[in-house]
Amino acid sequence: MFASLNKPGALWLVLNVLLAVGAALVMNGLIFGLGWNRSTDYATKPSFEPPGYVVGLVWEGLFALMATARWLLNSPNSL
Repeated sequence: MFASLNKPGALWLVLNVLLAVGAALVMNGLIFGLGWNRSTDYATKPSFEPPGYVVGLVWEGLFALMATARWLLNSPNSL
């Protein structure tokens, strides 16, 4: 299934990124939907800790970059 995503072209790059970002959205949805992002001990929370949604956005960006790197490494004559 994933071998077909290795084809050169912008369409396949976009499909790689959409697949990875979609997977990250599902995982973030589960984390936020089930309440796993909430801390019960606020006394030990550091002052520099970012809000949960910022962490989720960073993961979305990382997944998009990893999908782009995957496509670049696997597709022949990409870009």
